[in-house]
Amino acid sequence: MTQGINSSTAAITNGNILSDVPRERSGLFASRGFLLVFLVLSLAAIGMNTAISYLQLHFKKSPVPMRGSFQQIPEVLGSWVQVAREDTLEPDMLSALATDQYLFCAYVNSRKLGKSAEQIRQDFAGKSLKEQRDVLNGAAYRQRDPSAVLVVALTYYTGKADTVAHIPERCYVGDGFDPEVTEDKEWGLNRGLYVRRIVFRNQGRAQSVPYNVAYFFNVNGKYTCNSLDVRAELQNLFNRYGYYAKVELMCIHPEPEKAEAAMKDFLAPLLPRVESVLPDWSQYKSR
Repeated sequence: MTQGINSSTAAITNGNILSDVPRERSGLFASRGFLLVFLVLSLAAIGMNTAISYLQLHFKKSPVPMRGSFQQIPEVLGSWVQVAREDTLEPDMLSALATDQYLFCAYVNSRKLGKSAEQIRQDFAGKSLKEQRDVLNGAAYRQRDPSAVLVVALTYYTGKADTVAHIPERCYVGDGFDPEVTEDKEWGLNRGLYVRRIVFRNQGRAQSVPYNVAYFFNVNGKYTCNSLDVRAELQNLFNRYGYYAKVELMCIHPEPEKAEAAMKDFLAPLLPRVESVLPDWSQYKSR
């Protein structure tokens, strides 16, 4: 037994085992091709890190807090009165939405309906969300004047990936609607504002009334109606921060021109309020 151990020790000492490892390693690093690739990759990694540091590039955006909350937008905006607000969402819906900064509600035009703001509040007071929506669809509201009822959706995203979720082209189509008209229009409103206007119709229902939808974004202090512009802005490597908000309106009306006029009338008092709770981008763009 001792003789066997001694023989093994002698073999190790003589290099029968240990000599193989250095020989393999030395052969690997002796290859000029390997060394060249190793040096190029090392220099590239060092150069990239140096360039990122020197140019102050940002591949991941830091979040930008809102100055306020969409919930702070007044319930009365000119002649428009807020009703049927969703204060809470189911956990699965909130997860799919991917933000807790939102406002989903309706606004009704008291002037067109011949009602005061207080009368409208009384019509909806003490009712559940479903009951309030039934009132909206009833004879005193949408059936009386469909242009007097707007569905409003405001959402805010920051510190997320640069994909733009929940645009009407996907959501409405997923719910069985087909777009009949899609166009980008300048609505101005003292901001050079462009909106994307889409007329959807549920082809599965006979005599379906058009759903007139308009939406746009505020991304890093600028307005656009193109989700690709939002992605491009968020992919700007020189910006450390990034955010975007989406404003979406819907009016169920057989005459798209009247729906458009109602949306413009509503946006005039809404936009200043939205801008007051969004970040002051001038404080972030130069950081």
